Amino acid sequence: MGASGWSYRTPLKGRVRTVVRKLKEKVFAEGDYYWPYDGHFGGEPLPRPTRRRKLWTYEAIQESGTHSILDLTHLIDAGEPDSFGSLRPLTAQEATAAFGTDKPTAADFERLEKAGELPQLAPRWSGVYVTLFADGKAAEIGIWGHSGD
Repeated sequence: MGASGWSYRTPLKGRVRTVVRKLKEKVFAEGDYYWPYDGHFGGEPLPRPTRRRKLWTYEAIQESGTHSILDLTHLIDAGEPDSFGSLRPLTAQEATAAFGTDKPTAADFERLEKAGELPQLAPRWSGVYVTLFADGKAAEIGIWGHSGD
């Protein structure tokens, strides 16, 4: 199938770890991820799993991923090197280079997202996030990356 990019915006309510966990739960519950067993590629369709842990028992998912935030497994700090399955915050310098400010807004994020210009700052099978501001206060996070084979 190849790699694909994905992005999300979500309210920043609580710790980033909690926000990411809740976003993953939402993406999984809504089925907003690649599911190779839907019958489109031949073969008998299989129902989507009801638990995220079960998702990773399917060989095609292990090989190709879900092409979503579900492919990320752990948070790292901004200064750490990207690794398989990692999600890290942008540095202030990266935010400024991407958005023209170290305190971007949801509109800034949306503008780059719609134009397909969110910079690929992390390797495949990982992602980055940026805090988005409203009225000078942290209000949301924008998350993006790319995954898949």
